[in-house]
Amino acid sequence: MKIYDLISKRVSRLAESPTLRLLAQVGALQAQGKKIFGFHIGEPDFDIPPNVAKAIKDAVADKRSDLDFGIICSLTDALAP
Repeated sequence: MKIYDLISKRVSRLAESPTLRLLAQVGALQAQGKKIFGFHIGEPDFDIPPNVAKAIKDAVADKRSDLDFGIICSLTDALAP
């Protein structure tokens, strides 16, 4: 058995990347003309508001990594047109 056959079998057992699946969904929604804020992968396509940057900096300084569902809902509401 060649090494390429072994690699091919192992690769075929890998699960789909959730990040790439999300990226495909975002692309489909954008193709429909929907405005999507890119929080899913890579750099944001807008400047971070100063109050958000401060909150992130404070959370890192306090070694917090949790996300409160209410905060996420508030952020979603604030960004919605």
